[in-house]
Parts: sequence; C-alpha cells; structure tokens
Amino acid sequence: MFARSGLFNIPLTDFRSNVELFNGPGVLIGFRSEITSGAEKLDAAEQMLNAYGLRIRDCQVIGDSELDLPLMKASLRPIASPFATERVRELCKIILPRK
Repeated sequence: MFARSGLFNIPLTDFRSNVELFNGPGVLIGFRSEITSGAEKLDAAEQMLNAYGLRIRDCQVIGDSELDLPLMKASLRPIASPFATERVRELCKIILPRK
C-alpha cells in the first residue's frame, strides 16, 4: 500500500492495527488486540483499499506471522519480513534480510 500511495499520491491516513501500549518512557509493554484473525485483517485491508479503488492483489504485502497469511496469499507480491515464521517464508519469493 505504501508503494501504491506514492504512485497515486494518496495520503497515508487510513490504517487499522492492534493498539500498542507504552509506559511513560516510551517502552512497549503490550498491546490491546483488536484484530484477532487473518481473515479479519484481510477484510479490513480490502475495505480500506477499496475506498481508493485499489486491490490487495496489486499491493506488496510484507508479513511475518500466520496472521498475515491471508493478506499475503491475496497479494501477487508477498514478502517475508526478516523475522518471518518458516510458514510465511515458504510462501514468499522475497525474504528481507536481517541487518
């Protein structure tokens, strides 16, 4: 979606994610789960993209866990993050390196 937004000059103001919880000094201490399944994640992404006339299949999807698999399977360009599970890595032709 980032690449497409640059291509079409769409501002990145839409997103949906689990809420990250930080302590006073900015250390991540947990999160409040709002997206609980891969199907729900795919549905939320498709709804957001549809508002811009885009399709998930035309987007590059970077993922690392089983929760990302429905999104990645719907994309023609799935990419595994450096810390992706083996199952995610098996799906992808591109695996980002660890630095």
